[in-house]
Amino acid sequence: MNLKTENLFFKNLNQQRASKIFYLLDLFKRTLAVKGSICEFGVFKGNSLNRLILFRNLYKQKKKIYAFDTFKKIKLKKDDLDYKQYNKFLKDSENHQSSYNDIKKILMRKKIFSNLKLVKGNVLQTLNK
Repeated sequence: MNLKTENLFFKNLNQQRASKIFYLLDLFKRTLAVKGSICEFGVFKGNSLNRLILFRNLYKQKKKIYAFDTFKKIKLKKDDLDYKQYNKFLKDSENHQSSYNDIKKILMRKKIFSNLKLVKGNVLQTLNK
């Protein structure tokens, strides 16, 4: 990240977004002594996944990360409980769900695609695999 990008990041960072970063870091730190892997359910644009990888590497953890997602936009029916909330979320996020290949390319470009498994598909079918 260059200085211009970093300055833009902090210029545009609001309290809600910052709190997500600090909450995830706090949660991560609480699990440092826990054996096993790290799982993320729902990658979307990959921001939390990027943070998890960063935290794992900063804390020199060897844990494998499994990231589960369909890597496609979810289609809800109008009678689903969170239909309006989900559509608002999609609109706020520019209606974009990152693809498997998009996420993989970003992580590979950043040289952080190691000890990581992107699991494509419905988690109810892919979790056992």
